[in-house]
Amino acid sequence: MTAVVYRVYLETNEDENNIEDYIFSVIASETGSEYLFGNRLDKGLDAERIDRNVLRLYGDNEKPETAEDWADVALHRVGGKVYKLNETFKSAKEAIKAEKEFALEAEEMYQDMYGEEDE
Repeated sequence: MTAVVYRVYLETNEDENNIEDYIFSVIASETGSEYLFGNRLDKGLDAERIDRNVLRLYGDNEKPETAEDWADVALHRVGGKVYKLNETFKSAKEAIKAEKEFALEAEEMYQDMYGEEDE
């Protein structure tokens, strides 16, 4: 079962290579989707939001069928710049592992550029 990944950046982001603007990822497969956040970021989006969006977009009797459908559900009415990765992963587990590593790299870049002062 393959998985796709979408990364969400700040609305002001001009290039997906500016990883300091990274906010979170959506990992989606044929069976569902989930949000993955870096350490410094608000984790306000969750599985309950995805469930509510499924009901809003599909009703009680239908479900998304493809990874892209599940990604659309998770990204419904999300602000920010969204980039789909060109890479397709063999599984959601593989995608999650890669995105956790990316989130840490993005956090390090953010700290290097905007590091918070010690109090």
